Amino acid sequence: MTEYVLRYTPQYEQDLVRKLDYITYELNNPEAANALFEAADKAILDRLDCAESFEPFHSRKNRKHLYYRIYVNNFEIFYVAREEDGIKYMELRRFLYQGEDKRKKV
Repeated sequence: MTEYVLRYTPQYEQDLVRKLDYITYELNNPEAANALFEAADKAILDRLDCAESFEPFHSRKNRKHLYYRIYVNNFEIFYVAREEDGIKYMELRRFLYQGEDKRKKV
């Protein structure tokens, strides 16, 4: 039984679509985009049972919830683990290229 319920923020979905569209249409490589999507999905599901068992990402911003990250190829998935009305959520917040400046985004 999965301990956390998966939740996607609109910002995460927007980040992901932008990256996949860039790979598909600008780089003309839909196979690589599909492989990235599948790798990200697998990495997220693999962590769903133990979302808080990893080292937190130390943001410069003061946050109510700790950020965690998952590395997938040259990308990073940022999420928080939170509880709301007795339900634990793994809430995906950002999907960023590792080379992006994260200071204003995370």
